[in-house]
Amino acid sequence: MSLEVRGVSFAYRGGRPLLHRADLSVDDGRQMYILGANGSGKSTLLRLIAGVLSPWTGEILIDDVAAQSLGPRGRAHRLAMVPQGDVPLTGYKVAEVVVMGRASQLAFFSHPAKKDWGAVRDALADVGIAELAERRYDAISGGERQLALIARGLAQGARNLLLDEPDAHLDPAYQHRVLTTLTALARGGLALVVTSHHPNNALLFGDEVTFLIAGKTTPSRSPEAALNDDWLQAAYGIAFEGVRSGGSLRALLPRRDSGR
Repeated sequence: MSLEVRGVSFAYRGGRPLLHRADLSVDDGRQMYILGANGSGKSTLLRLIAGVLSPWTGEILIDDVAAQSLGPRGRAHRLAMVPQGDVPLTGYKVAEVVVMGRASQLAFFSHPAKKDWGAVRDALADVGIAELAERRYDAISGGERQLALIARGLAQGARNLLLDEPDAHLDPAYQHRVLTTLTALARGGLALVVTSHHPNNALLFGDEVTFLIAGKTTPSRSPEAALNDDWLQAAYGIAFEGVRSGGSLRALLPRRDSGR
């Protein structure tokens, strides 16, 4: 098991409990999609796994090691957090943004060495943007920035990636390119946890799907099994209808007569 969340609960100071004994497990070579409404706790759960926040109760295991026993470097060697592509980084070339992922591999006050720049080249090639290495990060498209941040996570050397809505604010072509890239990385052996607002992307690209509903995770299932009427209605407050082809669920559409 690459990543495992066991009975994690959390609330921000002075706020209502946001997560109630959440559970999650992801194996190598698999993509887990986490779906849920705005404010349901998806990003918070990623921050807990990444160690940005500490759970009130429960435990998190990374490669079968208790995350609480790992220091920042130990966690960074095992796990990388990939934010949305609208991260405000100005004045840097794409390669310079990607080499930031090597920070946990460097000694204090040292500079990236030949092997670090080699990891950058490999990561850029893996996500298909090697030709952008010398371009300014703030001058490329939103989809290209998202791919650059994924490359930064790869350059970090971690085998587990957490991706916070990598399909947000992208046109359909770049959503497809980014999510196809993630699928290839998973098939190469990485474990991926992906949050999304798009059930159809989870259907098309996920290996497993869980919902965050009222602070609790639903049991993870295959996309077609998880994306059922009951959970969709509970998660989003509206009814959906499925589009099927050849007996398989191909898409989900909100019903026109449905509303919160």
